[in-house]
Order: sequence, then structure tokens, then C-alpha cells
Amino acid sequence: MVMQTNSSLIKKEKKMKSIKNILGTASMIALTLSATSCTDGNDWDVDGSLSRLFGLNGDKITVETAETSATVTFSAFTSKTVPSPEYYVFEVSKDSLYEGVENANIIKFGEDKTLTSSPVVLSGLDGDSKYYMRVKAMSSTVNESKWVYYKDGSSFKTKAEQIFNNVEATDLFEDHVNLSWTPGADVTHITYANANDAENIQTINLTDEEKAAGKYTLAGLQPTSTYTITIYKNDVKRGQLQITTPAAMPAADYKYSLASDVTVISQTLIDEIAEQAKAKAGNATNYSATIGIPAGAKVALYGTNDSDGGKTNVTIPDGMSVTFFGLAGGDAPTINLDKNLDIAGSHAFIKFQNVKLEENGAGYFINQSKACTVSEFTLENCEVSNLKTSFFRLQGSDAKSIGKLTLKNSIFTNLCAGYGFIHIDQKNGAGHLDNVEIDGCTFNSICVTGKVFIYSNNKDMQDITIKNSTFYNCNGNGQFFVDFGKDAKFGPNTFTIESCIFGKSADEKTDKNIRSKTPATVANSFRTTDFFKVIKGVNDTEFSSTQLFKDPANGDFTIKAGTLKEKAGDPRWYVVED
Repeated sequence: MVMQTNSSLIKKEKKMKSIKNILGTASMIALTLSATSCTDGNDWDVDGSLSRLFGLNGDKITVETAETSATVTFSAFTSKTVPSPEYYVFEVSKDSLYEGVENANIIKFGEDKTLTSSPVVLSGLDGDSKYYMRVKAMSSTVNESKWVYYKDGSSFKTKAEQIFNNVEATDLFEDHVNLSWTPGADVTHITYANANDAENIQTINLTDEEKAAGKYTLAGLQPTSTYTITIYKNDVKRGQLQITTPAAMPAADYKYSLASDVTVISQTLIDEIAEQAKAKAGNATNYSATIGIPAGAKVALYGTNDSDGGKTNVTIPDGMSVTFFGLAGGDAPTINLDKNLDIAGSHAFIKFQNVKLEENGAGYFINQSKACTVSEFTLENCEVSNLKTSFFRLQGSDAKSIGKLTLKNSIFTNLCAGYGFIHIDQKNGAGHLDNVEIDGCTFNSICVTGKVFIYSNNKDMQDITIKNSTFYNCNGNGQFFVDFGKDAKFGPNTFTIESCIFGKSADEKTDKNIRSKTPATVANSFRTTDFFKVIKGVNDTEFSSTQLFKDPANGDFTIKAGTLKEKAGDPRWYVVED
């Protein structure tokens, strides 16, 4: 074993201390360099002037528009290290918005620092207009965010504005219409065009007085014409109407308008009008008159018995053609049927237009037994209600000839408990109705406990055409819809049912349908599940009357959205899609 001396041990100990000192110094230098490096790097990487707010989350910006405003809902990005926005600035324009590109048509919102949270309402926009939008977040302590564009530069559109008031019946006439809108509204002019000449747009520049009053009378219109009328602020549409002018008082040898204080259309009055018409025509056997009845008036129809003062039928004088015409300017006038209308004699035409006919004791409208010849008997744009027995009946043995019965754009309600709606019941075959045309009509609760809709007792016709009409709660007591007598040996030469709807029948009889030598040719016609008659060619639907119509029990046959896709029935009830 080798023993170390004291001298060698001392040398070794000094050497170890020297190594430790060197390592310690190196560690201190390394730590110093490391600390210096961290401090210098922080000063070099961060520039406070470049710090800014986060922009909005573009995917969560939604816009709900009204006529002159837009409600904007949005969501901001949040972070613990970045302050929240204090307010927001919105810019909208009808022109596209681009970064760094000047746009003189920009509308700014929020520069007053009032738009501080979602949602915000941007008001004062134009109706029916397309807008682009951008938004930025703002703060008094941090730089504003960058612009965020609605749907990456897409637009939204405001709803169409309507400052026009509704046109009431009292505003609408055959040749003019009284227009009104919000008084003092910012408007410049009105345009209008006839639907038959839509490219020929006429312009009316409004005066300051008309603007302030919010009123203008548009004259020079054509009767029975549809017009589109638009009001503008410069090129911005602020309202639009579509109106149809009523018919003009029909031409005749003599026109007579009832005074507002007349309450009875009497035999005496009819005879006086007939004498005036004869004089104008210069013909005592073929002459015409139009009797204008004021809008909203209520007049009774009856004559007076000379012997006892009782009420009698009113007879149209022989040779006279006549139109009973409801004048424009309000609701259709009402003729109360205290007694029947007697059409004895010869007449080229007898017509009722734009009037309401209401039962007041007559029981019938026409219950003709005396001989007559009428080329055409017409109801157009009428409402007929509550006749207890029959609407149009020919009876008795005297010869009676009706060339054509036309029912157009009319509504018939609660009629005929005793005989058919049209009832040709002739002894010895002495009377006939040749043609029936029904177009654009509604029949509600007809012959519920009575006879058939059309009855011709073993007597042929030339044609029956029923189109664009709605039937509801018709034909009860196991009666036919159309009946020409047993054995079906009689009927029309041609028979057409087109674009009709048959709703709820008054009973569940399925074997009383159409009895005629000529079957009906049926097109585009439909029945509800509660119409039990079987008319060949009428299509089944999956809807009951209450499912198809808005409120049939109360006479509203508007077709509900999402039901019948085809256009059928009385056009006044067509569904209006949103």
C-alpha cells in the first residue's frame, strides 16, 4: 500500500477548489447572459401602437329588415388580454363597400357612441332597397378593429314601403280614384299604368300642397280597367296600389239616376222611365233604359194595388230592355224584394249589375207565369240572399221563352227551400230556358231542404256551362244537382263543368247526382271529402270543407295556403301566397 504525504494532500485540495471556482463563475455568467437575453428580446418584439380591438364575428351578424329600418344582431370576439369594445360604428350604402375606396353615398350610424351592444336598429333607410353593410368595434383606449363586412360583402334588402291608404269604395269611380297617403311624407311624384298597356307609364309630379295634404285625385281612367299606381321619393318607391275601376253606367236610349231620397222602385216610376226611353228611342216596341241606383242606397221593389193599396209585382213594360245598375262611390246599393219582378212581354235584355238583392217578402226573384220572351236575363257583380222559395222559376201554361240566363261574378246565399234554384216546371211544355251560363260565382246554402240546383221538367236546353264557381252546402233531401226528369230522356245539347269546387253537400245521398241525357264534360274540378254526390270527372281531394276553406260556415271560402294547388272555384277566393 502506498501512503500519501501531507504535502501531496494539500496540493490536491487546492486543485479541487480551483475547479469549483471556475464552474461557479461560468454558471453566473450563463445566468447573467440568459437574463439579459430575455429583457432585450421583450423590448424588441412588442409595439403597443399596433394593438387593436378584435372585429365582430362575421358569421354571427344577422339582419332583420322592415320597410325603412334594419335590426342588426351581432356577437363580438372576447379575450382576457384585449379590452371589450365601448361602442360600434356601422356604415351602409346602396353601393358596394370596399376597403380604402371612397363612397359618397355611405350612411353612418354610431359615431355618437350610442350603439354599445347588440341588437342595434339602423333607421331612415329607403324601402324596397338593397344595402351593403360593414361594422367596426371602437374604444377610447385601444385602436379600433378592422371593418367586418356583412356576409363577406353581400347585401340585404328592406321591405317594400306602403304609405298609401287603402282605397275604399267611396274613393273609386269609373273614371277616377281619390288617393291618399301619410300627410307631409317625403314624396315627389306618382306613376300609373293600365294593366293592358303596362309599358305606357304616366307620371304626375306632386305640388307642395298635395304633398302636405297627402291627397291626389287621379282622373282620366277607363271603366272596368286595372291600374298599378306607385308613389315615389325621387327613384325610391314608397307605396303601391292596384285598383280596378268599376263599370260605367251602361249605354241605353235613356239613362235615369234615382234621387237620393227615392226609397221605392215602383210601377209608376218604371212606367215613367219607359215613356222617356220610348221618346228617346223613337220606337215604342224596342227601347232601353239604364236605372242608376246611388251607392249605399236601400230601395224597395214593389207596385201598389189601386183598389186596396196593397203591394203588387213590378212589371217591366213590353218592349223595354232595362239595366238596374249600382253606381260607384260606395257600397253596392240594396234592392229589397218586397214583391217579384214580372217580365211579361218582349225584352231584348233585363240586367242587374252591381247591386244586392235581398228577400223582403217576395219569396221569389222571378216566378213567371205570364207569357214572355226575353233574349237574355243577366246578373253581374251581384249578391242575392234569403229568397225563400226559388231564384228563377218559370211555371204555368202560357208560352215563355228565355234565350239565356247569365250569372256572373255573383254570390248567392241562403236560397230556395221550396223549389229549385233554377226551376223550369212547364205545363204542356209551354216554356223553355235555352242556355245557362254561370261564371265566377259562389253558391252557399242553396236548396238545402228544397229541390235541385237546376231543374227542367222534361224540357231540353241548348247548353249549360258552369265554370270558375264554388258550391257549399247545396242540394239536400236527396235531390239531384241537375235534373231533367226521370228516365234521363231530356237534357242540354252540350254540358260543361270547368274549374269548379264542390264543398260540403247538405246530405249524404250519393245516388242523386246529374240526371240528363247528356253527361257533363268536366275539367279541372274538385270536391271535398264532405261532398257526397258523385259527378263523373270531378276530382277527389284529401280535404274536408273546413280544411280547404278559411271559414265556410260564415261564408269565407278563401282557399287555405298549402291545400289545393290548382286554380279552381270562384276566383275571388283564390289563396294569396305570402
